[in-house]
Amino acid sequence: MASHNEELSKTEFQLRREIEQLRRSLNKANENKESWFKEKENFSEKIRALIKEIKKLKGARDENTASVKELKEKRKKLSDSIRAKITEVKGLRKKRDDSMKKLGIKKSPEMLEREIAKLEEKIETEVFSPEKEQKMMKSLKEMKKNLSAVSGVKSASSSVNGLSSDIDALKKESDEIHKAVQEKAAASQEQHEKMVLISKQVDDLKKGEKEARENFLRYKEEFAKTNQQIQEKLMQLHKISSELNEMKSAAEKERLLRAQQEAEETERSLEEKMKKGGKITKDDLMRLTFKK
Repeated sequence: MASHNEELSKTEFQLRREIEQLRRSLNKANENKESWFKEKENFSEKIRALIKEIKKLKGARDENTASVKELKEKRKKLSDSIRAKITEVKGLRKKRDDSMKKLGIKKSPEMLEREIAKLEEKIETEVFSPEKEQKMMKSLKEMKKNLSAVSGVKSASSSVNGLSSDIDALKKESDEIHKAVQEKAAASQEQHEKMVLISKQVDDLKKGEKEARENFLRYKEEFAKTNQQIQEKLMQLHKISSELNEMKSAAEKERLLRAQQEAEETERSLEEKMKKGGKITKDDLMRLTFKK
């Protein structure tokens, strides 16, 4: 019995030591688990922020790309319009030049008008001899006749001038659109390059996040496994402690029973001694008191 009790006590002591050691391991595993969890969350937070930035850049890039497409289509329409007007100008110029060639007139209506106005002013403001004035009037009449003959040519020239102004305005607008296309295309390219750079940063962070997650899960599993071992050993300890307590309780009951039996035996012995006329000594009384 005593040997079994000693064996159980040794086992209980050993279990308590093992549980204490496991609890230290559990605390260490928990520290590592929480540390890696925070590390993982730190990576995740950075990744979320960068992905948000990528989405923002993508929205701006797509907007610029759409604008470039729209502006290019608009510029193409302008180019088509410019080419059409240039073709029309060439046709009018040819018509004008053919008419002037047919009439034998080398000067354009505009040039004739300028020369007529200049000659009229000269006749009105200056004094000439009758012969000179007559000659000048004849030249003026001839010039006016030529101008009248090329009145249709003048209309063509006006149309050419008007179309040329339109073409200049369209070219200016086309150049402005081309500049806007270049600016938006450059902005789109810059945003794309930033996206590529940030995407690489995200990939690098994801590697760190993966490592942190793996370590977190490893220590989480270690924590759960160690905790399970502690629970199992606590159950063993509880069983052994209960058995020891039962044995201790049984031993105490047995001791009390023996003490009671010895007290009763002492009491009977003294009663017999008294019946026989024996003298009760101080030691007898002390022995009786101690047993009780």
